[in-house]
Amino acid sequence: MIQNIGRLDAASTNVAKWLISVARHKLVDHWRRSVSQVAAQDLELPEQETNPAAAMDALEIRQAVGQAMDRMDDLQRIALEWKYIDGLTVREIAEQLGRTEKAIEGILYRARAAFRAQYNKITQ
Repeated sequence: MIQNIGRLDAASTNVAKWLISVARHKLVDHWRRSVSQVAAQDLELPEQETNPAAAMDALEIRQAVGQAMDRMDDLQRIALEWKYIDGLTVREIAEQLGRTEKAIEGILYRARAAFRAQYNKITQ
């Protein structure tokens, strides 16, 4: 947070809201890493999933996604999480980060490319 706070436009950004969002995402990252370290045999199969091979495939995909996200630049990772996990619009992300919508579109474009590259490295 300290590294990125200088990028914020304090006049147009709710700094407290931004700090809370970053902290929440850091907690998600922490729990994602904790879950990825759990041995596969200790996981219960979801009720709808009765195929152990499919459950293992799903676990491996989740782990690869988590690892790819962990390897990304913080700003790009946060933009992707806010866009695709939290469902924020480009405008909302721009407001929270104190950037223009065009800048956020560029960040998201580069973030998607970075995610694909990291995911491909992990899964190959």
